[in-house]
Formats: sequence, structure tokens, C-alpha cells
Amino acid sequence: MKKRRKGRLGRAAKIRSSQILPIVTCWEPLHIFPLARTLIENGEKITTLHREVEKVKLDQKRLDQELDFILSQQKELEDLWIPLEESVKEQSGTIYLQHADEEREKTYKLAENIDAQLKRMAQDLKDITEHLNTSGGPADNSDPLQQICKILNTHMDSLQWIDQNSALLQRKVEEMSKVCESSRITFD
Repeated sequence: MKKRRKGRLGRAAKIRSSQILPIVTCWEPLHIFPLARTLIENGEKITTLHREVEKVKLDQKRLDQELDFILSQQKELEDLWIPLEESVKEQSGTIYLQHADEEREKTYKLAENIDAQLKRMAQDLKDITEHLNTSGGPADNSDPLQQICKILNTHMDSLQWIDQNSALLQRKVEEMSKVCESSRITFD
């Protein structure tokens, strides 16, 4: 049996070797060259892709280094920022109190100024009404001068009421000033 197999293989090999040249000539341009070209192109693509992957790896490494650097700078900034923030908080409290003191002082001066003006106006009206009352004769309601006197008396009463209320307002401003001053001393 072994001899028969060798004989068969020997004939097939002889057939092949005698027909190999036309088969190779036929297959070579049609199949082998495009396959070889495709293999070469794919090899070039693989090489290009490998280069790109290496570039990306280098870029990733640089990016990681830069990110680490940025994180360290951010940590330094946070270490510097926290004391500054606390300092600003402390100062803003005193600035707020200073601003409140300034506003309170302005309000107090304005109230004093208004009070002085009201007192002058009240005194002027009082002088005018006294002058009119002493210079005039009997009260005649149809007399325009008497009507003006009544109006001025009414205004005088109103101004006296305003004067009393401005004094009350003055006392309240002084009380608020004392309260704010004591609270400022407490915070200091």
C-alpha cells in the first residue's frame, strides 16, 4: 500500500510541476499582485497607525505631567487663598461696622440739621403770628388778614407737632447710635 500511495503522489507532483508555470503566470497578475499590494498597503497603514499610537502615548504622558503640574499649582493657590479669604472676612466685618458708623453719623447730622431748620421756622411763624395778633383789632372771620392768621396759627401748631416728633426722632437716633456702638464694642 505504501508503494501505491507514493506512486499516486509522484504522478500528482509531476502533473503539478509541469503545469505550475502556466498556473503561476495566470494567477500572478490576477491574484498575487493585488494581494501583495494590499498586504504592502496594510503594512504601511499599520506602521502609520503604530506611529500615531506612539504619538498619542507621548501626548498623553505630557498631558498627565501638565495636569500634575496644574494640580500642584492649584493646591498652592488654595493654600494661599484660605488665609486671604479669612482675612477678608475679618476685615469685611470691621468695614461693615465702619460703614454703619458713617451712615449713622450722616443720619444724625441730617436729623440735627432738620431739627434746627424746623425750630427756626417755628420761631419765625410764632413771631409772625404774635405780630399779627398784637397789631390787629377784633377778630373778623371775613377779613383776609384774619384768615391768614388762622392759617398761620394752624401751620404753627403743625410745626410744633413736627418739632416735638423731630425731638422724639432725635432721641431714637441717639438710642440706636448707642446700641450700635455697644454692639461694635462687643464684636471688637
